[in-house]
Amino acid sequence: MRFYQSSGGEHGPPRVRVIVAFAAILLAGVATTARANTITLSLIGGAAAPAGTLFQWSYQVRLTGGSAVTLSEPSRFTMFDLGGYVLASASFVADPAFSLATGGGTFVMSESSTGPAYPATPDSPAQSPVGGDSSSYENITGTYVGGSDYVSPPELLGILTLYSTTGVKQTKDIISLDVRTGPPDLQVNAPSTEEGPSTVGGPPILVPVPIAAAGGLGLFGLFGGIRARRRSDAE
Repeated sequence: MRFYQSSGGEHGPPRVRVIVAFAAILLAGVATTARANTITLSLIGGAAAPAGTLFQWSYQVRLTGGSAVTLSEPSRFTMFDLGGYVLASASFVADPAFSLATGGGTFVMSESSTGPAYPATPDSPAQSPVGGDSSSYENITGTYVGGSDYVSPPELLGILTLYSTTGVKQTKDIISLDVRTGPPDLQVNAPSTEEGPSTVGGPPILVPVPIAAAGGLGLFGLFGGIRARRRSDAE
């Protein structure tokens, strides 16, 4: 291997310095990508569960470590274009640890045929769903309310559940607004994706959901299972 003396003195070969600088840029890019999405949704079990004539879609809602949800500019997340969505069926049950840490913090669910918009913040550009936002399907949004701002960990915020007429999966756009803690703190719009009810399910409908959806008993079992897996992984 041939090395070359730089004109600036014995500070290492120019090629080596270029490679080191390039590696630093790559690592910085990896770090940025790793924190690109702050509020994320993860489909539990990787599929929807049959619920009578409907399908139940359940998600872990998580907050990347070192990120925060805030009340002053309410943090929120939206999943777009849900096929066959059963109107008023989306619900969020806060993880007990998250609820305790925030004095009762939770996410209130709402729905709309388009939007809401995620305009630019001082720290990040505006975001819109890559796959579009069709008024033929429903979007659901969770908006943070509670006693105080919250910085993770723990990262699990809670469980989101919704119902649809279809169990067919399709990649859905998700956009969240929250804060990446610094210094400096950055208020960011963060895009991500996850599997959700396909548009083959058609437009939203209004039908009764299974009685089990009215309570959170099944969700407490999910929280218990998640914690058990955490303990097992830690051991």
